[in-house]
Amino acid sequence: MERFLGIPYAEPPLGSLRFKPPVPKAPWAEVYFARQFGPASMQISYPDQDTSKFSDDPAQWELPYFGSEDCLSLNIWRPAERGGGKRPLFIWVHGGANHLEGSRSPDYDGTALCKTGDIVFASLNYRLGPFGFLDVSALGGPQYAGSSCNGLRDQLLAIEWIIENASAFGADPDNVTLAGESAGGIDVSWLLASGHLKGRIKRAILMSNVKGPAGFGESATSGSRHDPKISQKIAADLLERLGFADFEALMQADGGKIFERLAGSAANEDTIFGLDSLFYPCVDETFVPVEPFRAIRQGALDGLQLMIGYTNYETGLWLAYNPDMLEWPPEKTARRIGYLSPQVEAEVVGAYRKFFPEEAGGELGMRIINDFGFVGPVSQYAEEAAARGAKVWMYRFDWQVDDRLKAMHSAELPYFFARPNDDAACNLIGPPQDAEDAGLRERLSRIFSGYVSSFVHTGDPDTRRLPDAPTWPAFKLDDRSVMHLAEHCYVSIDPDGERRGWWHDRVYAPIMGSTVASAPA
Repeated sequence: MERFLGIPYAEPPLGSLRFKPPVPKAPWAEVYFARQFGPASMQISYPDQDTSKFSDDPAQWELPYFGSEDCLSLNIWRPAERGGGKRPLFIWVHGGANHLEGSRSPDYDGTALCKTGDIVFASLNYRLGPFGFLDVSALGGPQYAGSSCNGLRDQLLAIEWIIENASAFGADPDNVTLAGESAGGIDVSWLLASGHLKGRIKRAILMSNVKGPAGFGESATSGSRHDPKISQKIAADLLERLGFADFEALMQADGGKIFERLAGSAANEDTIFGLDSLFYPCVDETFVPVEPFRAIRQGALDGLQLMIGYTNYETGLWLAYNPDMLEWPPEKTARRIGYLSPQVEAEVVGAYRKFFPEEAGGELGMRIINDFGFVGPVSQYAEEAAARGAKVWMYRFDWQVDDRLKAMHSAELPYFFARPNDDAACNLIGPPQDAEDAGLRERLSRIFSGYVSSFVHTGDPDTRRLPDAPTWPAFKLDDRSVMHLAEHCYVSIDPDGERRGWWHDRVYAPIMGSTVASAPA
């Protein structure tokens, strides 16, 4: 396996370039030794977080933040053996609520998937948090229009660089798959909505969220989370919260000072309702004029092949950070979600008591967040795409980490990346219980990563080379086939249909109008 790490694709976004669109990196004449990952985007560190997987600087390991503003780099893996033709190109956008993580994380190591799938794998860093997703246009003036999409602009520039140079790395620039998980899935849905990649990629994989951060993020009474007015208010509130007198003070502040204050302000927040809800794109005429669901109806996904899915208990990850959420009354959880009409907020707890009659109150709240924030939007996105005639394959990841966290958010990543028992996997989902469990994990990983590799090669998760894997039928509106990824994989029809339909009728249909998109003429 050969790796090319830390390749700069943009000029450092420092000084006057802070909060501005990325500037393409000027060509260089000398040899660039791409042997080390570039630094992650500046971000806060959480208690007990192993920041050494993102930073080689021991001085940063003890700080409340780490990373650098000079973070715009990308990485490429390719099999060392040269074949006769070009390999498919797979581009990965990492998650982390758009304020955490980086492409260097061992959770996103492309080695095994690249080797077993015979593909070229690329990943990228982009600006996170306020530098990538804060709408400062009202604070700083028109020259900062679209600043809530700067993280997306970074991603787009990196993707364009990768595609334009694909042949030099043995990849096929005409056979490209773009994928992302969590906030990475959200960002990919916005990139597809923007139209800037139309015709340049053949397929997409969206894992555990689209659009974000609060489900559909719209209601008839509270407006849209992705309206510039709301994103500008978030920026103004954050400026005050961090103690900066004005935008000029923010511009002049050292990045470390900004993130030191951000870490202090977030110390006592519930993770899922704190920073995890702040940094997301908004509709912007300079980059993405329409949000992802409406963009589908305008043809954004026409001709694209789509793999999409969620885990069976996404909220388990936040339960790991905030175990006291199980003590919350479900009514409190419903109030904290936001972007629910008063009627839906009043009805949801009673509905979920009927859906889950055996669950305790706090557990009901976790189920509500799971469905509103993940199952609902992912399912609706698949429906909209299928209604336009796109080829869609949908999955639900059911393998449980344990009895408490269950099939939590991100639990599928080690299986997706074909490395379910390495150190990074054990840190995320725990070590296997015994040799038999390790073997079962390897089997599921071989099946899941095999589906992914087949999809990357052909646009269809064909299983002919996986004799013990069930055939994965396409998702269609007349049956809604879903592949369950578990100890024994199987297909079912609309497994979460009752709850999916409840959210559709009360959240999506009142805003979007007709039930789903109409097919193109």
